[in-house]
Amino acid sequence: MLKLLLISHGLDGGINRVTSDLHAFFRADDSIDSTIIRIGEGREGMPAADVDGQEYNVALKSTSKNIALRIGAWIAGLNDIRRLVGKKKYDVIVYSGIIPAILMAHTLRHASKTHVFWEHGPQKTFLKPKRIITSMLPRFAGVMSPAQSSLDWLRQNLNIKAANFCVISNWVNWQKITPTAEEHVTGNIFKMVVISRIDYRQKDFETLLLAISELVKSGTTSIMVDIYGTGEDLAKIEASIAQLQLSRYVALKGHTNQIYSLLPGYDISILPTKWEGFGLSIAESMAARVIPVSAAVEGVVDVIDDKVTGFLYRPGDAGSLRKIIRETMLLSEHQRQTIRDAGRTKVIEQYTPTVQFNKIKSFLNQTRSTG
Repeated sequence: MLKLLLISHGLDGGINRVTSDLHAFFRADDSIDSTIIRIGEGREGMPAADVDGQEYNVALKSTSKNIALRIGAWIAGLNDIRRLVGKKKYDVIVYSGIIPAILMAHTLRHASKTHVFWEHGPQKTFLKPKRIITSMLPRFAGVMSPAQSSLDWLRQNLNIKAANFCVISNWVNWQKITPTAEEHVTGNIFKMVVISRIDYRQKDFETLLLAISELVKSGTTSIMVDIYGTGEDLAKIEASIAQLQLSRYVALKGHTNQIYSLLPGYDISILPTKWEGFGLSIAESMAARVIPVSAAVEGVVDVIDDKVTGFLYRPGDAGSLRKIIRETMLLSEHQRQTIRDAGRTKVIEQYTPTVQFNKIKSFLNQTRSTG
């Protein structure tokens, strides 16, 4: 039996979703004994552990933007994880996210001979410090990344050393998503959806809102953008919407757990971003037969085949995004159906959970033998 420990960055969000899915899959596998520890900013009332002691949530005590307070919170969190692990031994430890890899690779060296770094995306903040810190990390038995372009970025920009590298795509529970009907009726309003954490460091809401503003000024007013998500920059996006006078066209819907049932009601989904590891909301949109539009950044370019399964615009270019939105509005119903069908087919063929889970299982067993 493979005794596995997953260390996940975040108590919610995309990284936590994929690691929690993986943990649930492995818990159902008799050949794997899986434990998960999540560390991140907590919510009120979040349980510290599940009933059988194989799921733990370590909530940081401070979410202040003050760097000293944040470092202190992380140090306290690391101490909590050290106590949870104690003298336990694991065949493989997987660090899900760049921060757990940087902070805990040395801390938990005693707990396993095999350590795997699961990089979920090219985090383009604080690159110089990351290059210095990653140069001091021990050699990993394996590195996983959700797209080839993301893995290439990692190897080119950080000093991660590993014996094995593998692309493990994110997965979509496509069977739970009701696809858009063949005869999709747009109606009088062209409806767009954004599913994203509201974080201006990574997500490019400036370009999105400028593109919508330009459309409205040019006379394209039969449009609506619903943004699902929340985050630290909520007040900033509210101010931008008010400043650009877009309250009639852009609605902040907050957090939702019902996105699978909501997606089929939209004509297109938009991912305004500066970097991604994969772009899970894009693949989920494709599964729902909703045409995806995204900035052409790492990760996303592996998922969207431009003008085949969706559309790519130039990152940071509001004019490019505005043009793409107009193009999607002018598509014929036959063109829409062709793109929707191609997108859903790609998800079913390439991003099936069982295929990706088994690929991870095989890779972990491989790294265990080389760790």
